[in-house]
Amino acid sequence: MTTDSVEPHIAVLLCNRRDSRLVDKYGDLGDLCCQLVQNSGVSKFPGKKYTVYRESDDPNEDSIELSRVYLELVERIEKKLVKGIIISGSVSDSFDTKLWIQRLDEFLRTVVFSIPNFPLVGICFGHQIICKNLGCKVDRNLPEVGWECGINTISLNPEIFSIENNGFLDILKDKEIGVINDHLNLPEIHRDIVYGLPAAQNSYIKGTNFVSIGSSPKCSIQGVVTASGPLRVLTFQGHPEFSTEFTLELLKDMYEKGTIEKPVFEKSCYNTQILNNQGHLIAKLICNFINSYN
Repeated sequence: MTTDSVEPHIAVLLCNRRDSRLVDKYGDLGDLCCQLVQNSGVSKFPGKKYTVYRESDDPNEDSIELSRVYLELVERIEKKLVKGIIISGSVSDSFDTKLWIQRLDEFLRTVVFSIPNFPLVGICFGHQIICKNLGCKVDRNLPEVGWECGINTISLNPEIFSIENNGFLDILKDKEIGVINDHLNLPEIHRDIVYGLPAAQNSYIKGTNFVSIGSSPKCSIQGVVTASGPLRVLTFQGHPEFSTEFTLELLKDMYEKGTIEKPVFEKSCYNTQILNNQGHLIAKLICNFINSYN
């Protein structure tokens, strides 16, 4: 048992390695999520990073360290010090069988999904691993579709505006003219997708109903949100924590490493330069979502 002097916080689960050259300049994906919370201007709680990614040459050491992290998380959840969870993005596949991913699966199923009204947020990989554990198919996008990169426009599902207390209406309605925005621009970097909504027969859903946040030409499920029921889930395939500057540098890094080809790189950079990054709106939405259950 640990002795805690930490303040109530949002647990940000870092699911990515730190070897990118961008880390020194911008921080890792966990740092960016903590900055999203801080910069939202509305969060009741700060973000606190927990590293749940672990891949070393010593599997036994990895297992010991992961056990330590999850023990700390569970104790702080039980003490009500953890007010919500944000699961970060990752270069890994959510459907991989690596030890750290299996441990995250187990944590979601045995701990998080068992707590009624506990706010759980997923970003990119986080979106995918939450949906996977709720029974969704998650896999590579079709080869002819490939990567969805840079700032993209998401067509929003009108159903999200009728869900009580989820915040979409407050964030996306133009208060001066009363018009609700029907689209959203967010940075994206992915080639894995969620293929459908959580199935009602999944044992972890416990009567919870979900709706899709919206879609894009390359991805039909751009996130999910709880419509009703005890599980409180909000996920995004996009990256609201990415600035436009960071997105452009990441695209350049991916192109130079050969991860994406020139046509994808050029089109993604063009879209990123001309589209308004609305990640700041989703930052407010995420934090208001967590606030509403605390």
